[in-house]
Amino acid sequence: MSDAYAQSLEFSVDGQEPDTFTVFRTRGREAISELFRFEIETVSGNADLATGRIVGQSASLTVGRLGQSRKIHGMVERLELQGITPQGDYIYRAVLVPRLHKLALTRQNQIHGTTAEMSVREVLNDELTAAALHGVPAAKLSGRLGLNDFELRLTHAYPMRDYIVQYDESDFAFISRLCEHYGIFYFFVHENSRDAVVFGDSRFRIAPTLEGSCFRPFFTHS
Repeated sequence: MSDAYAQSLEFSVDGQEPDTFTVFRTRGREAISELFRFEIETVSGNADLATGRIVGQSASLTVGRLGQSRKIHGMVERLELQGITPQGDYIYRAVLVPRLHKLALTRQNQIHGTTAEMSVREVLNDELTAAALHGVPAAKLSGRLGLNDFELRLTHAYPMRDYIVQYDESDFAFISRLCEHYGIFYFFVHENSRDAVVFGDSRFRIAPTLEGSCFRPFFTHS
């Protein structure tokens, strides 16, 4: 393989030693207004990783090429033991997703705007931080984000609504439906050892990924 295609892959999970995993294959997808998902195939000398304690932990995938590197931060959505190598190492398959994925795990019924009119900006802020829920600290609610974990880059003025209903849908599905209705998109940035989601409604520069990424087409024949 030529140097142009050479790359390094590293996978680390909070609470585990840096050399716990050795990555031999990964595949993933990133797109505007879509939760990213990376499937990471690794080997490890530890036989006790797939016991459930790693699922939900913060993790990162580092892709290095031509002296550049990019870190993709998120959380472990799944970790499965796939088999054992002839050398006695254990083969694991991990799935890395953004922390926003947690909002897709439960379904809810809520009515926003019962005490005052609200715009989509306020609903997004309430849904992401649980600001509208009383009696339960937002930090203890599964899936809720901190104020530094998202950014609303909204430049348009949005109409005030008497109420907005979330009916038998996950918080993530509700947010996605609102964004699609108002023409709002989102994407993820990876800074300060964590992933953050950015919502926008107009064109602005999105930082490029690694320059000169290789394109290797894959064809299937019927």
